[in-house]
Amino acid sequence: PTRMADTRTNFTALQVDEAAEEKVEGRGDGRKVVHKVLLHAFAGSATALVAATFMDGSRFGWHPTMMAAAYAFAMAQGVHLATDATKLPPGNRRLQQLIVHAWTMAAAIGCAGLGAYAIYSNKTLHDKPHFATLHAKVGLATLCMSVVAPLLGVVSFKKLGIYEKLPVAMQAQSKWLHRNAGKITFFLAAGASLLGLKTPSIFKGWVTLVIMGLVLANSAAVAMYVFATPKSEPRE
Repeated sequence: PTRMADTRTNFTALQVDEAAEEKVEGRGDGRKVVHKVLLHAFAGSATALVAATFMDGSRFGWHPTMMAAAYAFAMAQGVHLATDATKLPPGNRRLQQLIVHAWTMAAAIGCAGLGAYAIYSNKTLHDKPHFATLHAKVGLATLCMSVVAPLLGVVSFKKLGIYEKLPVAMQAQSKWLHRNAGKITFFLAAGASLLGLKTPSIFKGWVTLVIMGLVLANSAAVAMYVFATPKSEPRE
């Protein structure tokens, strides 16, 4: 009887522990949903407001619009997708999530390329020097990292077969480099956009301040989501 009572006590304690754990997980899931909604809202609002403010039909107008679409929206979504994928166990669902992440980042690079072409050709057209400002220099560094990070992603993505050909000592390192190059690219882009928005020639008062606030909020939301998400190993 004593043994049976102990067993019942242990079982009840286990049920209580599981219920408490589920309650905590439920709260965590709720916070994550709110966090995702805010992240998408900041990214979408920043991009839409930039387009509405600067897309005036001029060649220059394509630069901030495409860069906002590339980094504030598409890359933010890509980072979000990759971060969510790290929580999934290896398998088809995780693989599909990483494929969507890759295509989203490809779209970001395409938009960034159009934005870079717009400003480069506009400066050439008006006989202005290239990469003369801090904004331009940080923007160029961002564009270079936008190429480096995906290339590292191609190398470290097991599905493509390159990863397995790397020396064992470099395999984990390639994944670490890809993840951190991606983070650096996103936050460099945020810095470049803030530097560009405060340029006197395009500053439009409170509208620009609102855009800058959205860029900061979007960056903070991405940072909180990325650094607060536990990772699952091994990755695809």
